[in-house]
Amino acid sequence: MTGIRTILRSLCPESVRRGWWYLSDPDWRAQYRTAKDRSKVIGDLQKQAHDDIWRQTGGRIASGPFQGLQYGHSPQIGIFPQKLLGTYECELWPIVEEIVAKPYSLVIDVGAAEGYYVCGLAKRMPEARVIAFETQRTCHSQLRAIAVANGLQERITIRGFCSLSDLAQAVEVGNRTLVVCDIEGGERDLLDMDRVPALRNVDVLVEVHENLAPGVGAAIERQFRNTHEIRKLVARQRCVYDKPPQVELPPQVVQAAMDELRYGGLDWYWMVAKDHS
Repeated sequence: MTGIRTILRSLCPESVRRGWWYLSDPDWRAQYRTAKDRSKVIGDLQKQAHDDIWRQTGGRIASGPFQGLQYGHSPQIGIFPQKLLGTYECELWPIVEEIVAKPYSLVIDVGAAEGYYVCGLAKRMPEARVIAFETQRTCHSQLRAIAVANGLQERITIRGFCSLSDLAQAVEVGNRTLVVCDIEGGERDLLDMDRVPALRNVDVLVEVHENLAPGVGAAIERQFRNTHEIRKLVARQRCVYDKPPQVELPPQVVQAAMDELRYGGLDWYWMVAKDHS
């Protein structure tokens, strides 16, 4: 069954899978409608905030562990005011600092999107190579633009969908490796230690999507609890004090600028291998 789910995920675009969930799952349908209504309300405010932040920062991330990263050549890279502010997933700031202090030679980012973590980690870890897996090909040009803008393109390899065999081939036995995983509920299938034994010896930062795959967090804990030290990080709402002080925004858009449109069931596991040999 795991193999069938993995194959279907590679063949079906994210929009198709979400459409199926919408039609077949009333709980998902209710969550989707809530999230859609919420995004409509704050969408215009985020566009305004993004333009204001871009003018003030020149497109460089304003705070956090990736401060100073040039986030593309123009605002057309995407509407991500949270990322430009640097408040995006700020729950992970201590973990990122822990990561960049370790001697990783390889970072594998599965679900790389437009490259926030790919390029941020590459900039902070100049000795590491990065493999970026991203199913949506439209993100590849955005990721490449950010990499070029920061002079990181020589150390970043961009690939498409990541299957179990792709992950197994990417992990280099004998080299200290980090896997970053954010794949919308597919993490239970991909992070399969029986199918990818090398995961026993790599560190993993994974976002779990209980809203899309109920029970995925417990399943991953069972997989990794004997081989890894596991730390769970819980998402929290942003407040005005999270905004970097050097960026000025109208009061009515501050909260919207940092809103990541999250709803229940989105947390992270930071799993450090007990044996890296």
